[in-house]
Amino acid sequence: MIFIINNLNKIKKIRLSIDMRVSENAATKVTYKTVWVAGPSIEHTKEILPTKAIIKNLTS
Repeated sequence: MIFIINNLNKIKKIRLSIDMRVSENAATKVTYKTVWVAGPSIEHTKEILPTKAIIKNLTS
C-alpha cells in the first residue's frame, strides 16, 4: 500500500511540474502557435491600439 501511495505522489509531482512548464511557456513564449488567434498575423502585431484608433487608420 505504501508503494502505491509513494508512486501516486511521484506521479502528482511530475504532472504538476509538466503543467507548470506548460503554463510558463504559454505566458513567456507567446507565438501564433501557442496563443489562439484567427491566424499567424500575431507575429506582425507591434502594439495594441484602441478600437477608435484602428477604425481611424482603416477609414483614413
